[in-house]
Formats: sequence, structure tokens, C-alpha cells
Amino acid sequence: MNVMKEAEGYFETGVATMGNADYNGSIQEYTNAITINPNFADAYFCRGLAKQKLNALKDAEKDFRKADQLNPGHAGTHYQRGLLKYASGDLQGAEESFSKAIELNELDAGAFVFRGLVRKKLGLDDRAFADWITAAKIGDEQIQLLLKKYCR
Repeated sequence: MNVMKEAEGYFETGVATMGNADYNGSIQEYTNAITINPNFADAYFCRGLAKQKLNALKDAEKDFRKADQLNPGHAGTHYQRGLLKYASGDLQGAEESFSKAIELNELDAGAFVFRGLVRKKLGLDDRAFADWITAAKIGDEQIQLLLKKYCR
């Protein structure tokens, strides 16, 4: 069997295992894929997601950082790193990560929503509202709740 196909096989099994909420099992499958192909950015990204689900946030951050190193154009990596930074109270870092996600995917409504939350906490109300309005224009249906709560 081709080595790359073998790594893909472990990756696909990891995706299926994660879909069944077996996060430890999926971490093992992604680790197997990474062992075979240490440059498998998607495996690092997905392993980070599984670790995040298990609340192993520092380990998740390491995997997201490695995924970003291997594939700097992946908006999802920056979005996930933004969530981790937001959860840890690093608002400045979260704003930077969400901004990078938006730079890479200007239709990422979730990144606009969370960057708006960060900006609101930082006292940048006008910028927060602008982000939320952009998210609403993109089509985020939940944003209406934030707009009603904070925009009078």
C-alpha cells in the first residue's frame, strides 16, 4: 500500500471515529496518520479539534499551530485558535486570530461574530457592531440575538 494512501486511510478513520464522538479514538487515528506523514496539515487540524473536545486546550493549540505552519492559508485553523484564545481570556490574541481567519475567508460569519464579541469586551463597540452587521449580511441567523441585545 502506498504510504500516502495509508496515512489517508487513518485520517478517514479518524474523521469517522470523531463523527461518533470517540475523540480519544480519533486522536489515535490522526496520530497514526501523522506518524506516517508528518506534513499532514489536515490531520494536525482535526487532531486539534478532537483534543479541543476533550478540553486538552494546550495540546489542541499545539496541533493548530503545527497545522498553520504546514498550511498557513487554512482559515479554520485561525478560527479555532481564536476560540482557544477567547476561552483563555487572551482577547488581543483572539482578535488577531479571528482577523486572520476573516482575511483568509471573508465569508466566515462565525469569525465576524466572535471577533465582534472580542471587540465588545475590549470596549470597541462600533467595531463590534460592524462585525455583527457583516455577519448578518453574510447570513448568520443567530446574530440577530446579539444585535437586539447590544444595538438599540
